Amino acid sequence: HLRELINGMEDDLFETTYERFEDLRRYCYRVASTVGLCLIEIYGYSDPNARRHAVEMGIFLQLVNVLRDIQEDLSRNRVYIPSEELAKFGITQSDLRDPALAGTKSWQNFMRHYIDHIHAHRKSALGLLPLLDKDARRSPRLMCMAYNAILSEAIRRNGDVLSRRLTLNFYRKMQVAFSTLLSPNFDWWTFIAASAVGIYGAQISEKVFNEEDEPFEDFMGNCCKQWESSVNKFETISRVVKLRLGVILDKNHGALPRIANMV
Repeated sequence: HLRELINGMEDDLFETTYERFEDLRRYCYRVASTVGLCLIEIYGYSDPNARRHAVEMGIFLQLVNVLRDIQEDLSRNRVYIPSEELAKFGITQSDLRDPALAGTKSWQNFMRHYIDHIHAHRKSALGLLPLLDKDARRSPRLMCMAYNAILSEAIRRNGDVLSRRLTLNFYRKMQVAFSTLLSPNFDWWTFIAASAVGIYGAQISEKVFNEEDEPFEDFMGNCCKQWESSVNKFETISRVVKLRLGVILDKNHGALPRIANMV
Protein backbone atom coordinates (compact mmCIF):
# COMPACT_ATOMS: atom_id res chain seq x y z
CA HIS A 1 0.00 0.00 0.00
CA LEU A 2 2.78 2.45 0.85
CA ARG A 3 4.47 1.91 -2.51
CA GLU A 4 1.19 2.73 -4.27
CA LEU A 5 0.86 5.84 -2.11
CA ILE A 6 4.34 7.00 -3.14
CA ASN A 7 3.47 6.39 -6.80
CA GLY A 8 0.38 8.55 -6.40
CA MET A 9 2.36 11.33 -4.70
CA GLU A 10 4.83 11.28 -7.57
CA ASP A 11 1.97 11.99 -9.98
CA ASP A 12 1.46 15.32 -8.21
CA LEU A 13 5.01 16.44 -8.96
CA PHE A 14 4.13 17.06 -12.60
CA GLU A 15 1.41 18.70 -14.66
CA THR A 16 -1.54 16.36 -14.48
CA THR A 17 -4.63 15.71 -16.56
CA TYR A 18 -7.03 12.77 -16.63
CA GLU A 19 -9.20 11.59 -19.47
CA ARG A 20 -11.63 9.08 -17.96
CA PHE A 21 -13.29 8.74 -14.59
CA GLU A 22 -11.55 5.41 -14.16
CA ASP A 23 -8.21 7.25 -14.40
CA LEU A 24 -9.30 9.59 -11.62
CA ARG A 25 -10.48 6.69 -9.47
CA ARG A 26 -7.10 5.03 -9.90
CA TYR A 27 -5.41 8.22 -8.70
CA CYS A 28 -7.80 8.43 -5.71
CA TYR A 29 -6.95 4.84 -4.83
CA ARG A 30 -3.23 5.59 -4.88
CA VAL A 31 -3.26 8.77 -2.78
CA ALA A 32 -6.19 8.11 -0.43
CA SER A 33 -7.44 4.51 -0.41
CA THR A 34 -3.93 3.26 0.34
CA VAL A 35 -3.89 5.47 3.43
CA GLY A 36 -7.20 3.97 4.55
CA LEU A 37 -5.93 0.43 3.98
CA CYS A 38 -2.95 1.18 6.21
CA LEU A 39 -5.04 2.88 8.90
CA ILE A 40 -7.57 0.08 9.30
CA GLU A 41 -4.69 -2.22 10.26
CA ILE A 42 -4.05 0.21 13.12
CA TYR A 43 -7.72 0.80 13.95
CA GLY A 44 -8.48 -2.91 13.98
CA TYR A 45 -11.25 -4.91 12.29
CA SER A 46 -12.39 -8.53 11.99
CA ASP A 47 -14.58 -8.49 8.87
CA PRO A 48 -12.45 -8.67 5.68
CA ASN A 49 -15.09 -6.51 3.93
CA ALA A 50 -13.55 -3.59 5.82
CA ARG A 51 -10.79 -3.48 3.22
CA ARG A 52 -13.27 -3.00 0.38
CA HIS A 53 -15.07 -0.22 2.26
CA ALA A 54 -11.72 1.43 3.13
CA VAL A 55 -10.96 1.66 -0.58
CA GLU A 56 -14.33 3.35 -1.15
CA MET A 57 -13.73 5.70 1.76
CA GLY A 58 -10.49 6.92 0.22
CA ILE A 59 -12.14 7.51 -3.15
CA PHE A 60 -15.06 9.37 -1.54
CA LEU A 61 -12.79 11.70 0.41
CA GLN A 62 -10.43 12.37 -2.47
CA LEU A 63 -13.24 13.14 -4.92
CA VAL A 64 -14.36 15.85 -2.49
CA ASN A 65 -10.76 17.09 -2.24
CA VAL A 66 -10.71 17.53 -6.02
CA LEU A 67 -13.58 20.02 -5.71
CA ARG A 68 -12.15 21.73 -2.64
CA ASP A 69 -8.70 22.27 -4.17
CA ILE A 70 -9.68 22.86 -7.80
CA GLN A 71 -8.46 26.48 -7.89
CA GLU A 72 -5.09 25.71 -6.32
CA ASP A 73 -4.59 22.71 -8.59
CA LEU A 74 -5.39 24.76 -11.69
CA SER A 75 -2.73 27.29 -10.69
CA ARG A 76 -0.25 24.41 -10.72
CA ASN A 77 -1.49 23.02 -14.04
CA ARG A 78 -3.05 19.99 -12.38
CA VAL A 79 -6.53 19.14 -13.66
CA TYR A 80 -8.09 16.13 -11.96
CA ILE A 81 -11.60 16.37 -13.41
CA PRO A 82 -11.63 13.97 -16.39
CA SER A 83 -11.89 15.60 -19.82
CA GLU A 84 -14.22 12.85 -21.05
CA GLU A 85 -16.72 13.64 -18.29
CA LEU A 86 -16.53 17.39 -18.95
CA ALA A 87 -17.05 16.83 -22.68
CA LYS A 88 -20.42 15.20 -21.98
CA PHE A 89 -21.60 18.67 -20.94
CA GLY A 90 -19.77 20.66 -23.60
CA ILE A 91 -16.96 21.77 -21.27
CA THR A 92 -13.21 21.60 -21.84
CA GLN A 93 -10.52 21.48 -19.16
CA SER A 94 -9.31 24.93 -20.23
CA ASP A 95 -12.81 26.31 -19.52
CA LEU A 96 -12.23 25.59 -15.83
CA ARG A 97 -9.97 28.63 -15.58
CA ASP A 98 -12.92 30.94 -16.20
CA PRO A 99 -14.80 31.64 -12.92
CA ALA A 100 -17.86 32.65 -14.97
CA LEU A 101 -18.27 29.00 -15.96
CA ALA A 102 -19.72 28.35 -12.50
CA GLY A 103 -22.89 30.25 -13.42
CA THR A 104 -23.67 28.25 -16.55
CA LYS A 105 -26.20 25.44 -16.84
CA SER A 106 -23.61 23.16 -18.42
CA TRP A 107 -21.35 23.40 -15.36
CA GLN A 108 -24.21 23.03 -12.90
CA ASN A 109 -25.39 19.92 -14.74
CA PHE A 110 -21.86 18.55 -14.72
CA MET A 111 -21.57 19.16 -10.99
CA ARG A 112 -24.77 17.22 -10.33
CA HIS A 113 -23.28 14.39 -12.39
CA TYR A 114 -19.98 14.56 -10.48
CA ILE A 115 -21.68 14.72 -7.09
CA ASP A 116 -23.73 11.65 -8.02
CA HIS A 117 -20.42 9.82 -8.42
CA ILE A 118 -19.34 11.02 -4.98
CA HIS A 119 -22.60 9.89 -3.38
CA ALA A 120 -22.20 6.42 -4.87
CA HIS A 121 -18.75 6.02 -3.31
CA ARG A 122 -19.89 7.65 -0.07
CA LYS A 123 -22.69 5.12 0.38
CA SER A 124 -20.22 2.25 0.28
CA ALA A 125 -17.60 4.16 2.29
CA LEU A 126 -19.89 4.60 5.29
CA GLY A 127 -20.10 0.82 5.53
CA LEU A 128 -16.58 0.90 6.94
CA LEU A 129 -17.47 2.58 10.24
CA PRO A 130 -19.39 -0.28 11.92
CA LEU A 131 -16.70 -2.76 10.84
CA LEU A 132 -13.93 -0.97 12.72
CA ASP A 133 -13.14 -1.77 16.34
CA LYS A 134 -15.50 0.32 18.45
CA ASP A 135 -12.83 2.46 20.11
CA ALA A 136 -11.35 3.39 16.71
CA ARG A 137 -14.48 4.80 15.06
CA ARG A 138 -14.32 8.36 16.41
CA SER A 139 -11.71 9.83 14.06
CA PRO A 140 -13.07 8.39 10.79
CA ARG A 141 -16.64 9.28 11.78
CA LEU A 142 -15.62 12.89 12.47
CA MET A 143 -13.82 13.03 9.13
CA CYS A 144 -16.89 11.72 7.31
CA MET A 145 -19.07 14.35 8.95
CA ALA A 146 -16.65 17.11 7.91
CA TYR A 147 -16.50 15.93 4.31
CA ASN A 148 -20.27 15.53 4.19
CA ALA A 149 -20.54 19.16 5.25
CA ILE A 150 -18.11 20.27 2.53
CA LEU A 151 -20.12 18.34 -0.05
CA SER A 152 -23.35 19.90 1.23
CA GLU A 153 -21.75 23.32 0.84
CA ALA A 154 -20.96 22.55 -2.81
CA ILE A 155 -24.61 21.61 -3.34
CA ARG A 156 -25.81 24.74 -1.52
CA ARG A 157 -23.67 26.85 -3.87
CA ASN A 158 -25.28 25.15 -6.86
CA GLY A 159 -21.90 23.71 -7.81
CA ASP A 160 -19.88 26.91 -7.70
CA VAL A 161 -16.39 25.77 -6.71
CA LEU A 162 -14.68 27.94 -9.32
CA SER A 163 -15.29 31.55 -8.26
CA ARG A 164 -14.23 30.91 -4.64
CA ARG A 165 -12.67 28.04 -2.71
CA LEU A 166 -14.96 25.35 -1.40
CA THR A 167 -14.63 25.64 2.34
CA LEU A 168 -16.69 26.03 5.51
CA ASN A 169 -16.81 29.23 7.53
CA PHE A 170 -15.89 29.15 11.23
CA TYR A 171 -19.51 28.96 12.40
CA ARG A 172 -20.27 26.03 10.10
CA LYS A 173 -17.12 24.18 11.24
CA MET A 174 -18.15 24.55 14.87
CA GLN A 175 -21.68 23.45 14.02
CA VAL A 176 -20.36 20.29 12.35
CA ALA A 177 -18.01 19.55 15.25
CA PHE A 178 -20.67 19.93 17.94
CA SER A 179 -23.34 18.02 16.01
CA THR A 180 -20.87 15.17 15.57
CA LEU A 181 -19.79 15.15 19.20
CA LEU A 182 -23.41 15.15 20.38
CA SER A 183 -24.42 12.37 18.00
CA PRO A 184 -25.59 9.21 19.82
CA ASN A 185 -23.27 7.22 17.56
CA PHE A 186 -20.21 9.09 18.78
CA ASP A 187 -18.80 7.18 21.75
CA TRP A 188 -16.25 8.92 23.93
CA TRP A 189 -15.02 8.94 27.50
CA THR A 190 -14.06 12.46 28.58
CA PHE A 191 -14.68 15.99 27.30
CA ILE A 192 -11.91 18.40 28.34
CA ALA A 193 -12.68 22.11 28.29
CA ALA A 194 -9.73 24.47 28.67
CA SER A 195 -10.78 27.60 30.50
CA ALA A 196 -8.64 30.17 32.31
CA VAL A 197 -7.90 31.44 35.80
CA GLY A 198 -9.25 34.69 34.43
CA ILE A 199 -12.59 33.40 35.67
CA TYR A 200 -11.51 34.85 39.03
CA GLY A 201 -11.01 38.26 37.47
CA ALA A 202 -8.04 40.45 36.63
CA GLN A 203 -7.41 41.30 40.26
CA ILE A 204 -4.14 41.54 42.14
CA SER A 205 -4.41 39.45 45.24
CA GLU A 206 -2.45 37.03 47.42
CA LYS A 207 -5.55 34.87 47.76
CA VAL A 208 -5.27 31.24 46.66
CA PHE A 209 -8.34 30.46 44.55
CA ASN A 210 -9.96 27.07 44.01
CA GLU A 211 -12.96 25.73 42.08
CA GLU A 212 -15.28 26.54 44.98
CA ASP A 213 -14.70 30.29 44.57
CA GLU A 214 -17.28 32.34 42.67
CA PRO A 215 -16.42 33.75 39.21
CA PHE A 216 -15.54 37.44 39.18
CA GLU A 217 -18.03 39.82 37.60
CA ASP A 218 -15.83 41.43 34.98
CA PHE A 219 -15.27 40.83 31.27
CA MET A 220 -12.77 37.99 31.66
CA GLY A 221 -14.71 36.35 34.46
CA ASN A 222 -17.98 36.42 32.49
CA CYS A 223 -16.23 35.21 29.33
CA CYS A 224 -14.78 32.17 31.10
CA LYS A 225 -18.07 31.52 32.89
CA GLN A 226 -20.01 31.46 29.61
CA TRP A 227 -17.41 29.18 28.01
CA GLU A 228 -17.62 26.68 30.86
CA SER A 229 -21.43 26.79 30.85
CA SER A 230 -21.47 25.99 27.13
CA VAL A 231 -19.90 22.58 27.72
CA ASN A 232 -22.34 21.51 30.42
CA LYS A 233 -24.52 19.89 27.73
CA PHE A 234 -21.86 17.19 27.34
CA GLU A 235 -22.35 15.99 30.91
CA THR A 236 -25.27 13.83 29.74
CA ILE A 237 -23.04 11.76 27.47
CA SER A 238 -19.59 11.83 29.06
CA ARG A 239 -17.40 12.94 31.93
CA VAL A 240 -16.59 16.65 31.64
CA VAL A 241 -13.33 18.08 32.95
CA LYS A 242 -12.94 21.85 33.14
CA LEU A 243 -9.33 22.96 33.33
CA ARG A 244 -8.55 26.50 34.50
CA LEU A 245 -5.10 27.40 33.26
CA GLY A 246 -3.07 30.51 33.79
CA VAL A 247 0.34 32.01 33.24
CA ILE A 248 2.33 32.91 36.37
CA LEU A 249 3.73 36.42 36.01
CA ASP A 250 6.34 37.25 38.66
CA LYS A 251 9.56 39.20 38.29
CA ASN A 252 11.57 36.31 39.71
CA HIS A 253 9.58 33.25 38.70
CA GLY A 254 7.10 31.96 36.15
CA ALA A 255 6.84 33.20 32.58
CA LEU A 256 7.63 36.89 33.03
CA PRO A 257 11.46 36.63 33.01
CA ARG A 258 11.36 34.53 29.85
CA ILE A 259 8.99 36.95 28.14
CA ALA A 260 11.20 39.88 29.16
CA ASN A 261 14.25 38.22 27.56
CA MET A 262 12.41 38.04 24.26
CA VAL A 263 11.66 41.75 24.15
